[in-house]
Amino acid sequence: MFVTEAPCGDASLENISSRSSSNVDWKDEKCGLEPIRGRSFFNRKGLVRTKPGRRDSQKSLSKSCSDKLCMKQFTSLLNSTTFSFIDPAYRYQFYLEYIVIPEENISPVDVQRCFSDRLNLDKSETNIQDHFHAFKILPTELPDFPYQFKLNNSLKACATSLVYSPVYPNMLEVINKGVLNGRSSKKHINKEASSQLCREALFERVAELNSNCFENIKTYSNFKGSIKELRKIKEGAKKIFKNWGESTIDDFTIRGES
Repeated sequence: MFVTEAPCGDASLENISSRSSSNVDWKDEKCGLEPIRGRSFFNRKGLVRTKPGRRDSQKSLSKSCSDKLCMKQFTSLLNSTTFSFIDPAYRYQFYLEYIVIPEENISPVDVQRCFSDRLNLDKSETNIQDHFHAFKILPTELPDFPYQFKLNNSLKACATSLVYSPVYPNMLEVINKGVLNGRSSKKHINKEASSQLCREALFERVAELNSNCFENIKTYSNFKGSIKELRKIKEGAKKIFKNWGESTIDDFTIRGES
């Protein structure tokens, strides 16, 4: 995986704090077991943080990119909708091996702490170590000519995303605020406004490929809970992170069920 900046969260604390013009973000207050904002308490290192992290942004329970990537060292890139389709003997092939980051944007101390040291696997009381596959951080040099994806504070980020797949039929979408561009995201989001990558659409694809997995399953939450091996890995990893906390429950009824 190639990223142009150090992932937000614990892996980029030095980068963010060095650019801060105020010491407000260094304020030392007690932190509970919940995740903390991405751009607060820079003195608290090795903790789970949320995004967006700016103090003037809306609070959310979404974990930072650093934390999500760190979790992938335990769970692999497979999720609830794909885990059961892969033979256990081949799941090791779905772990990230390398994350490539421009050398100028890497703080070696931060990435070592974020993706390795803070986990304290040697002292863990769980058996989660058996599922841990560490990836390596590879520094690279960006070309001297202007690089179009390099961070540029003079430019405003685009609010839309382009999704394209040459192998999946009719997979060409423009996503804006989580829905297809031109559709409203303020009211109830119907199927016509949903992306082919949304959870419900992927859930329906699973049903097409393996209808047997829905026996006694009524909701998406039920389905996720039925993937017991993956659920066990995630719960074990959360204990290692200590302040992972819970996210908002994302649930819906399977189409056709009342």
